[in-house]
Amino acid sequence: MRLIVRRWLALVTASMGLYLALPVRGLAQSDAGPGINLGTLKGTYVFNITGYLTDASGNLLPLSAAGRETYFGNGSTSGVTTFSIKGQVQSRVTFTGTFTVNADGSVSETDTQVNGLALHFDVYPTPDGNTFATIQTDPGAIASGFGTRGPLERD
Repeated sequence: MRLIVRRWLALVTASMGLYLALPVRGLAQSDAGPGINLGTLKGTYVFNITGYLTDASGNLLPLSAAGRETYFGNGSTSGVTTFSIKGQVQSRVTFTGTFTVNADGSVSETDTQVNGLALHFDVYPTPDGNTFATIQTDPGAIASGFGTRGPLERD
């Protein structure tokens, strides 16, 4: 029974995050978006991403990734991830990145893995910056996920 409740809570939590990431029609937002700025994403987040990548022939390759990423609040990031593509696991791959806040409150992010591969994401943080929804925007990628920030360190 506890497992069923946990799965249900996870589904509800994920659904709420998706709801927060969707644009709301009819609500006016300023040019600065819903209070999102470079400092909104600051601290260390754990994330997971699932979906598919397409190969050169158009075949779908299952993708799953988990990792930890630190946003420095100045437009830069760094992190580590483990991912599986069609069952082939790559462990503890480090990356660095940059991000910019768009006028609508979304965030454009580019992460470059230690092997030189650059990945692109649209990120939708909640106004308090504690969680975000993300989607990979590279051609052939069908992958999205969520991130959650741990406690902030005091400056």
